[in-house]
Amino acid sequence: MPKCTAVIVTYFPDASALRNLERVSRLCDTVIVVDNTPENMTSRFPKHQNLIVREAPENVGLASALNKGMKIAEKRGAQNVFLFDQDSWPPHDYFERMLNFKSKRDQTSGKWGFFVPNFYDRNSETFGVFPLVGRLTLKHVTCKDMQSLTSNRTLIAITSGMLISLSTYKKIGPFRDDYFIDFIDNEYC
Repeated sequence: MPKCTAVIVTYFPDASALRNLERVSRLCDTVIVVDNTPENMTSRFPKHQNLIVREAPENVGLASALNKGMKIAEKRGAQNVFLFDQDSWPPHDYFERMLNFKSKRDQTSGKWGFFVPNFYDRNSETFGVFPLVGRLTLKHVTCKDMQSLTSNRTLIAITSGMLISLSTYKKIGPFRDDYFIDFIDNEYC
């Protein structure tokens, strides 16, 4: 049973994305690539025993590709799956740190759907901010601010970098295929 499985959706991956796949395949037990590029590009992908590439017959969208990757992960016996876009570069210790964090949270009385990282947005040059619901409030917090909270009622989080257990995915259900690329993460939350 793989300790670490990643599903990465690609679409016309450039040299940087292909280098990232090479890198992630060294950090993770199993890497499942669902390529949404409407032409055969599999010959360009790195060749590793732990790298599985599946082509979509056409661009089926991010949600469908993630669902396809989750089905493959399930068939391979994965318990915990990381979801990524092709341009997400996790740090070298990312998988270990996220799995440790999940393990600690699993030992508490809370119910956790999935776990998402603190991320840096290259476009806005800021770290992620998440809307948090209180009894009569709505405020925006960073991951650093969340560390002191005893419960987390975050409304939305991002899909890329998400760690989700296969059992939780099966309870919640698949991503909505009719959400091609936008609002997939919002709807899933």
